[in-house]
Parts: sequence; structure tokens; C-alpha cells
Amino acid sequence: MVVLSLAPYSLSVVTSEEKHDCLAHETYSPSTFINASPREITVAELLNKIPNAVSLQLDFDVLKSWRCLDCGLEMVARRVSMIREDEAVCPVCQSARTPEMVREIAAGDSLSNCLLNSLGVPPRSILQVRTQTGIRFVELKNQGSREE
Repeated sequence: MVVLSLAPYSLSVVTSEEKHDCLAHETYSPSTFINASPREITVAELLNKIPNAVSLQLDFDVLKSWRCLDCGLEMVARRVSMIREDEAVCPVCQSARTPEMVREIAAGDSLSNCLLNSLGVPPRSILQVRTQTGIRFVELKNQGSREE
């Protein structure tokens, strides 16, 4: 475990015994390695590489769309943390808009054709894919790495 303190600055490495109920000791198994960065692969392409994949499960919210009662629906497809407060106002009629947020994207979803980076997935991420038989973890690799 790496412990970082910013005030005062210190960096320490600590070794501890595994505690099976501790989230810091979560294991990512079984894992699949994909030789692609988030800029190179869509949700649908990722799901097609995993046998019996049902959906990508994210650990953050994605703003799927804004709904304006007067103007209708505007598709967005961006990580919620990247949204500015002023975007909650419709640019056409200036009315407040309602967000639709998701954390799970299925193969047939309208967001499945989005590149992972446009949804806010950083490089070298470990992603959760729900399959018909359970959860599989997928690690995105950089170019030059192997795919299993």
C-alpha cells in the first residue's frame, strides 16, 4: 500500500496482511487484456471481444442526455464530472434541463457506439463487463501489448 500525505508532504510504502473484507484488496479475476486504448475502442467493440458480454459497468456516472421540456432531447455521452453547471440550461430556450445518467451500457444502447475515452474512461483502465455468467474484468493495454 502506498500512503501519500500532502501536508506535510510524505510518501510511505506499507506492507500489510490481506483482509478478505477490505476493498483495497479486491482482486480483478478473471481478467482479459485488450490491446487498445480508450481512444481506439467503442463500448460495442469491447463487448464483442468478451464471450457472452451483456454490458459495460462503469464506476462513475455518464450523462447520457439532457431533456428540455420545451425543446426535447439532446444526446451528450460525457462523464458527469466533466459537465459544467451552465450546461443544465437549454441553450435554445433557457429552460432548466433534466439529466439522464447511466453507469451501465448494454450492447444495443445508444451509447454503445461511443469511444470509451469520450465517455471519460482513462487510459490503462480496468473495466467491469457483466456477462451471462458473471463479472469479467478487462484491462485496456497500450499499443504494442498483447491481447489475450
